[in-house]
Amino acid sequence: MDPVTGHHPTQKKKLEKVSKLPHYSSNRPSQQSNAKRRKPEAEKIIAEEQAGFRPGRRTVEQICTIKILMENLQHQQERHHIFIDFKKASDRVWHEALWLI
Repeated sequence: MDPVTGHHPTQKKKLEKVSKLPHYSSNRPSQQSNAKRRKPEAEKIIAEEQAGFRPGRRTVEQICTIKILMENLQHQQERHHIFIDFKKASDRVWHEALWLI
């Protein structure tokens, strides 16, 4: 496990490919609002590994992580246990707006 990135060395190549995908954003929050959103991370309330529905954490990266875990399962390679709490993340989403997209 790489202490800087927190990823297994074999995952580095796959994650590099995903991180190079373009990401477009039409609005950029001000530094003040950005600082307010980063407060839980700064106070270590939310673990670095918790990434769902957080600023700067893309769904593509989470899908890549799950895909790597599934491939490791298929090839009987070393893997780590994960817990995904979909209910908590889903409770924070404005569901009516999702239907409009």
